[in-house]
Amino acid sequence: MSPAVRRAAALALAGALVAACSRGRRRTAEPAPAQADLAVDSAPAADSTRASCLLAPRDTLTAYLRPNDRAAEFGQLAPGDSVPVHGWTLDGWVGFEPGVAQAANMGPFRLRWVRVGGPYALVGDCEALPRVPSLPAGTCFTMAMDSVEVRVDPDSTAAVIAVLVPGDWAPLERRRARGAETWIQVDLTGGNRGRQAADWEPASLPGGESARLGADSTGWIRERDLNVNGTQCERFVPRP
Repeated sequence: MSPAVRRAAALALAGALVAACSRGRRRTAEPAPAQADLAVDSAPAADSTRASCLLAPRDTLTAYLRPNDRAAEFGQLAPGDSVPVHGWTLDGWVGFEPGVAQAANMGPFRLRWVRVGGPYALVGDCEALPRVPSLPAGTCFTMAMDSVEVRVDPDSTAAVIAVLVPGDWAPLERRRARGAETWIQVDLTGGNRGRQAADWEPASLPGGESARLGADSTGWIRERDLNVNGTQCERFVPRP
């Protein structure tokens, strides 16, 4: 797509605000997201067979690993590039598929992010983009690639309180050795299994989708079941 994409006409893309009062305990407080508007070009994309919505930079853009100003930078997009868009957050970020190998990443962790309202055009059927939960910059998440049992205590004989299915993710809380095994505590209210699930529309996201079973507590998984994403994960999975 050439950088001479026609200037976009503003269309209001309304999203429901995440409720200020939500069930479940969270260690990190999330600011109430502001409603975001996307400027969408009404003309169809030239390569619309590849994606229903494309992002076309008008100027150099910095993209981030997560939808957060404090997140690590992924790289830059240049005028003349075009990338398929897969979602947006209520607090003002657009997520695109970067086209790099990342077999272990699931759902929104496969996306890279730019701020709404930057120097770019969104072309195609962008109003139908799914909402994606905000992902804190400094939080380490586990992403289930197989079914993972979550137990009430860090013990293989403890009761199973939930099962993460492929596509589920949850933030990690702490690490504990118990006998010959190491266990990791997960916060089931902070991923796509808890209070954010109602604001997540997984159908268009790459890498699988969740059963979206409710959960409002913490639990423990075996270290060997981890599949982590984040820049703060070394305290859960120490380097050899």
